[in-house]
Amino acid sequence: MLPALGGVGLRGDAGREAETRDEVTILGLRLNVRLTVVVLASTMLLLLDEYHRVLPSDAVGSGARSSAVERTVLYLVIPAAIVVFGFCNRLGDHGLRIGEWRPGLRWTVGSLAALAPI
Repeated sequence: MLPALGGVGLRGDAGREAETRDEVTILGLRLNVRLTVVVLASTMLLLLDEYHRVLPSDAVGSGARSSAVERTVLYLVIPAAIVVFGFCNRLGDHGLRIGEWRPGLRWTVGSLAALAPI
């Protein structure tokens, strides 16, 4: 229990240690720490994208390139850093891996060939 946080503490009963290890109790409400971090981080990143510039406007260029780089940082680099450094997991555990790339490459080339004349 952390008294400085007003009753916020990690639960860790002997029989339920594996399932409550990642839970925190705030004012009687049990929250999964990882899910709470995901919800808060995604909400904050969406708000940052909508209302603030993360990168200086002259750092990358202007227009679409600046927005693309900024959104890559907001929606790929920061969440990947949260998974790797915050959750101590591999990105592959969350579905970001190569997988079956040959069918995907065929679909991409076929789509580009079909849509390029349009």
